[in-house]
Amino acid sequence: MFEKFIAYFLKDLYFERDLMCNYKKVLSEKQASFWTGSLMKLDWNQALSVRFSLLFSVTKPRFVQFVLICIFLAGCAGRESGAVFSTPGGPKRVLLEVVATERERNRGLMFRSHLDEDRGMLFVFEESGRPAFWMKNTYLSLDILFLSTEGIIVDLFERAPPCPMEPCPRYAPRSPARYVLEVTGGFVAHHAVRKGDLIRLENVSGVPPR
Repeated sequence: MFEKFIAYFLKDLYFERDLMCNYKKVLSEKQASFWTGSLMKLDWNQALSVRFSLLFSVTKPRFVQFVLICIFLAGCAGRESGAVFSTPGGPKRVLLEVVATERERNRGLMFRSHLDEDRGMLFVFEESGRPAFWMKNTYLSLDILFLSTEGIIVDLFERAPPCPMEPCPRYAPRSPARYVLEVTGGFVAHHAVRKGDLIRLENVSGVPPR
């Protein structure tokens, strides 16, 4: 977004002439002519500095509005759903795609050709149980972690392989689970994740902060 903002306002320095003329109430014709001619003599960095100074002075309300929007978007980015693992190398945060409806859960990660190491999918159920998962139409090897209501890993399966055709094996926990977390195959081994570890879920609807 910021790059688009820069590109928009530096698209063509000759635009300055029109800009100055539109703000005759702020700058006289003589001043506008002076600014336009001066900007043509500046290098890119100098022009950028002058331009932002000028834009802020004559379009201050719009500039402030733009800054506030950026701050708002940055705040939203910081509220993405995540799962934090306590690993020997320190906390490891995985960004989550949360699925909570039956239709979303049934599709899961089917037909996905790629999953980043710091991404995962969290399946949320209305109550604890022993949900069974399979790898039909799944193109990726996955680690499947079953979590209790408190976020404790009650069971896990490593590197569950894709299943191109039925019959496909089912993966179900030996203890009741409220959430199921799928991450790329090998994540558990790489970060020494074990059964009994506590996973902190952040910004997940219906999950109280811990």
